[in-house]
Amino acid sequence: MSSDMLEHNQRIVFSALKKMTNDRGLIVDGFTYWFATLSDKPIDVNDCTGKFVEYLGLDGAQKKSLMVGLHVAANETVGSLPAVPEALLIRARSSVPDGANQVLKASSSNEVKKTDPPHCEVTTAYLKTMTQLLFKHDIESFSDLKGILSKEPLEDVSAPLEEAVRQWADNGLANLRIPIDSTEEDCKSIAHNLYLYISELVGPVEADELVDATIQIVKKMDFSSRFSPSLLL
Repeated sequence: MSSDMLEHNQRIVFSALKKMTNDRGLIVDGFTYWFATLSDKPIDVNDCTGKFVEYLGLDGAQKKSLMVGLHVAANETVGSLPAVPEALLIRARSSVPDGANQVLKASSSNEVKKTDPPHCEVTTAYLKTMTQLLFKHDIESFSDLKGILSKEPLEDVSAPLEEAVRQWADNGLANLRIPIDSTEEDCKSIAHNLYLYISELVGPVEADELVDATIQIVKKMDFSSRFSPSLLL
């Protein structure tokens, strides 16, 4: 799917969800679910509506509103639809273990949960979200961080996790997945290493602000209910 078509579909879904409800949590959950499981396919209004009803537990009125919203938005040009907020896109991308710019190829989000322990999912999302926020905050520091993580030692981190982080850095801080045999202590250590290196680049005050913003984003993701991102601090 082309990037233009993906953006159009993202706006269609976001617009329809906004018209269906004012519940921000429902909009975030619905969009994140669609991004993870359906965004690699053309939008089929009936199929998409049915999956939202099942996943979100929508009632009859919500189902009708969503279906109408999808039909209407699908006939609008990309420029006439509201843009998806960047914060929501970051959350959606961070929910995809195979990388921030790829669509999950599993048939459902449950398949991912069976594969990755909660602390690994949360740590993956935490690292990707924090570096994405750093990119928006200071692109030069983001570039420097890639070099640091590619070459500098990582303290108290297992060899497989250290290698995964090295590859992540070499790939431009994209396509990260925490090895599923990583322990909670490994995850805390890599989060701490990342914090220390970012502190060196932007200072401890701004690093703390990035951590706080990252925690607020990640804790709203479904899997964080099984492992709080605050436990990485």
